[in-house]
Amino acid sequence: RLGPPRLAAKAAPGRNTPATAPVSQQDADFWAEKKRDITYLLESPWFDVGLSIVILLNAVTIGIEQTLEIHSQDTIVIRIVESCFLVVYMVELGLRFFPKGFACFREAWFRFDFLLVFMGILQSWVIEPINMDSSNFGPLMVLRIARLFRLAKTMRLLSRSQACWMLVRGFMNSANIMFYSFIILFLTLYVFACLACEIIT
Repeated sequence: RLGPPRLAAKAAPGRNTPATAPVSQQDADFWAEKKRDITYLLESPWFDVGLSIVILLNAVTIGIEQTLEIHSQDTIVIRIVESCFLVVYMVELGLRFFPKGFACFREAWFRFDFLLVFMGILQSWVIEPINMDSSNFGPLMVLRIARLFRLAKTMRLLSRSQACWMLVRGFMNSANIMFYSFIILFLTLYVFACLACEIIT
């Protein structure tokens, strides 16, 4: 007697159709595509332009906040705007971290931005909400002053412009010559000032 007919033939080894492909492989392909998309976004000139505008606006708000604090005026609106900038910087760090992972910490700019974001979160979302007066605590005062380091983010704009970066590198390379020139000018003025005092008196 013949046995019951076989319901389906076994799939040939080593062949995976789209319906039977491993889920893990599909997930890997999906996340790899997302990483390529984010990398393309980060390298886009429009992303650089938008981030540059945010950095410049943040530099302006820091100056406005300092002016309002000098005149003892309310800065609640500026603090809300600062929180918005902080969220933007967090999103930027997340986008830069996603494609490369912890390898991003090998970049100096990423470490610098991460430190600024961490200090910003600690200052704006931890210290200020609990109404701690940073002027009475040395470490907290340091965190408050460290907000000014956000102005250094404007140096990223210079690094993206070849002409400006060449100008900055020219100043940096001529720093030694400028220093010794200043010393010579200072000694010359000092000697002639002493000579003038001797002659006049």
